[in-house]
Amino acid sequence: MRAMINISISVFLVNAGAPVTALTPTIWVYDLTTGVAVVNGLAMTELGHGLYVYRLQATDQLHAYKWAIDGGTGLTAATDRYKDGIWQNAPVKGY
Repeated sequence: MRAMINISISVFLVNAGAPVTALTPTIWVYDLTTGVAVVNGLAMTELGHGLYVYRLQATDQLHAYKWAIDGGTGLTAATDRYKDGIWQNAPVKGY
């Protein structure tokens, strides 16, 4: 049986270089090993000072995960609003 792990995905959101609080960022997470979307537009939790987190629970440690975050309409520049990242501990499907 494979070990399941929890992954904390965090993002630092700024507007013109300044940290922004009281946003409602959403996150999408894809399992790149299987090609399946595992999170579809769920809310992230604000930690403070522009930091937000989403805890991806019970994920397979041998899979790779890619995420996209939309900081919301409160951020004016696309480079501030949209963020992405990857957690990879396994081969990616099709690559």
